Amino acid sequence: MRIFVCLMLCCLMLSCEAHQCLNKVRKRSEIVNTLKWKDNTVPYVITDVFNEADKKLIVDSLAEMTQLTGGCVKFVPHTSTDTNWVTVVDGHGCFADVGMHNTPGSQDVMLMRPNCVEKSTIMHEFLHALGFDHEQARPDRDTYVKVIYENIQPKYKYAFDKSGTSGFWNLDVAYDYNSVMHYVYNGFSTNCLPNIVPISKEAQKWRFTMGKSPTMTELDVFKLKRLYIDIWNEDFDYLIPNNRYSSLEYLTIGTKCSLNELCELLLYTPQLKRLSCTLSASNNTLNEISQIPVCLNTIHLQLEDIPFDEFQWLISSFSLQLQVLSVSTQGDIEFLDAHRWQQFISCQMPVLKKFYFQYQTMISGLLVTPEYYYDLMKEFDSSFWHEKQWFFTYQHYKSNDGDSWITFYSTKPYRWSRYDFHEVINQHHETGVNLADEVNFYNYQTLAQYPIQFTQTTRLNFSQGDITQNPLFISDLTHLFCPSKITELIISNEKFRFEHLLLLLHQFPNIQFLTIPQNILYLSLPQTDTNRLIINKNKIMKVTILNQCTLEDIQILLRWCPNLQSLDIEIEKENLQLIIYFLLSKNTKQIHRNRLPLSFDFKNISFWKQEYNDCISCRNKKNLNSSIFSIPCNHHLSLLCCRNINYKMIEKFRIMINREKLLNDYAIEYLDEDMYLWW
Repeated sequence: MRIFVCLMLCCLMLSCEAHQCLNKVRKRSEIVNTLKWKDNTVPYVITDVFNEADKKLIVDSLAEMTQLTGGCVKFVPHTSTDTNWVTVVDGHGCFADVGMHNTPGSQDVMLMRPNCVEKSTIMHEFLHALGFDHEQARPDRDTYVKVIYENIQPKYKYAFDKSGTSGFWNLDVAYDYNSVMHYVYNGFSTNCLPNIVPISKEAQKWRFTMGKSPTMTELDVFKLKRLYIDIWNEDFDYLIPNNRYSSLEYLTIGTKCSLNELCELLLYTPQLKRLSCTLSASNNTLNEISQIPVCLNTIHLQLEDIPFDEFQWLISSFSLQLQVLSVSTQGDIEFLDAHRWQQFISCQMPVLKKFYFQYQTMISGLLVTPEYYYDLMKEFDSSFWHEKQWFFTYQHYKSNDGDSWITFYSTKPYRWSRYDFHEVINQHHETGVNLADEVNFYNYQTLAQYPIQFTQTTRLNFSQGDITQNPLFISDLTHLFCPSKITELIISNEKFRFEHLLLLLHQFPNIQFLTIPQNILYLSLPQTDTNRLIINKNKIMKVTILNQCTLEDIQILLRWCPNLQSLDIEIEKENLQLIIYFLLSKNTKQIHRNRLPLSFDFKNISFWKQEYNDCISCRNKKNLNSSIFSIPCNHHLSLLCCRNINYKMIEKFRIMINREKLLNDYAIEYLDEDMYLWW
C-alpha cells in the first residue's frame, strides 16, 4: 500500500511535465527529403487565436534563436512574395514537420495553448521546421542512452524510433543530453518510471535533467550553424564529447588551444601519461586545475605568447611527477633566465630526467644587443646543467627578409624534430650527430665542410632562398644525409625548377612522398633532340601540389610518376569535374591514346608532347625502357584529395561516378573543406 501511494504521488508531481512532453510528439510521416529554407530565412504567420502575450513570447523566442546563432537563421513576417512559410497554429499537441516542405505553400507549427507556448517548446518545434529531428532519435543514440520500452505507453513507442543512418541527423556533433530537442527522462511513461536512461557513469548527472534546457544549448546552436552556413571546419570547444571521462594515455592536440582549454581537457583525461600540444594565451582569468592526471610524466609544449609566469603556473600543477619536459617558445626573455630555470627544476621537478628547450627571438638592435643574449645563454653552461648532461647551443642568423634572429636550443639530449639552415651570422660550436627527423633549408650555403651529420633525417624541406647562388648545393647534401633514408621531399620554394627536382631524386633514390609547387613543372632551358633531360624511374607514391593546378599539370605528373598511389591537389572550381573525370577514366584498365594539347608550348616541355598507345602494364609487356614513352593508366592510384571543396559538390561527383560507371567500389568523405575519394 505504501509503495502504491508513493507511486501515485510521483505520477501527480510529474503529470504536468509528462503532459507537456506527451504533446510534443506526433507521428511524422517519413520525411526524408528535408529541405533547408531559402536564404536561411523562415517567413511566419501567427494566427489570431494567440493573445498578445503569446504572440510576443513566440516572436521573442524566434529573435533569441537568431541572436544565439549570430544571424545564421532569421525569422520574418510572411509576405505575399514568399513561396514557403510557417503558420503558427493552436491544436492538439506540439508538432512541426521536419524541414521546409518541397511544395510551395504553408506548413503548420502547432503550439497547443497554454502548455506548448513556452520558450523551449517554441524553439523545439521551430528547430523541427528548420530540419532537425529529436536528439534521442540519432542513429548512434544507443551508445549514449538506453531506451526502456517496457516503460513506454504502447501507442507512443514509435516516437522512440531511431532515424535513418544518414549523418545528417547528428552532423558529426557530440551527443547532447541537454538539447532542447531531447525528450525528458520519463515522457510517455506507463508508470512514471524513466524510459530514457544515460549509459555512462559520467552522464548520470543528466539522468533527471535531460531535455529540460530552457533555451538552445551551445551544441544546438553549433548544429544549426553547421547545417545552414556550412561551418564544417570550425573549431568547437567540446574537446571531449559528452563530458565523458577518457581512457587516453597518449594525447597530441593538432590545433592550438588556450591554457584554460587545456585545463578543462585535463579534467576528462585522468589516465593521461603523455601530452603534446601548442598553447596560446588565455584572454580571461586562468582557471584552477582541480583534477591532475596522476600518471602524466611527459609533456611537449609549443608556446605562443605564453609568458614564463603562466607556463610555470601550469607546470607546477604536476611538476613533481614530470620525467620528460620539452618546451619550445619565443618572445618572453624570462625563458633565457638560467638561474630561474635551475631553481624551478631543483625545487619542483625532482624526478625530471630529460629537458629539451628551444627559444627563438628576433633582435631589433635598438634596445637589446646580440651580446646581451650571448651573456644570458652562457649561463646555461654551468655545473648544474653539466651534471644533468643537458647541453645547449645557439645560432645567430639572418632570415631571407634581412631580420636578425637568435635560436637557442638543446643539443644533448637532442629531440627537436626539425633543424633549420639559415644564413649564419654567429654560431656556437656544434659538431657530431643531429637526430632531427626533418631539415628545413632557408639558405643554400656551401655544406661540404658542415660539421654535423644528420643520421636520422627522413624529410628535406626547401622553403626559401635562391638555389642558383650555389650550383653545388644539391650534390653537397649527400655529405650530411644518408641518401637511402630520405623518403620525403617538400619544396615550397618556387625558384626550384624541374631540373633541380630531378637532380634531388637522383641523389635520394628512395623518395616516396613529394610536395611541390605547380610551377616546378617548368623547365629553365629549352629541350632539343641533342639536349634532352633523362628522366629516371622513381618510387614516388604520393604527390601534393601546393597551389592550383591544371589538367595539363596532372597529365605531366602522371607520365613522370607511374607508381603514384595518392594525389593531393587544389583545382579551380570550373575545372574540378573535368580533372576528376580524367583521373578516374585513366584508372580503368583500358588502352588509351592521348596527345597533350598545343597549349603546352608555353611551358617549354616539348619532350612531353608525344603520342602514346600503351598503358604502363602494356609497356612493361613490350619491354620498353623509358617511362617517358608511356601514357599512365594510373593502375596504382587509389586515393585522391581535393582541397577547398564545397561539400555540396560531393553529391555531384557521386552522381557522375555512378552515371559514367567510373568506379565500382569507392568511398567519398568530406573533412575540413577537403574531399577524400578512395577506390
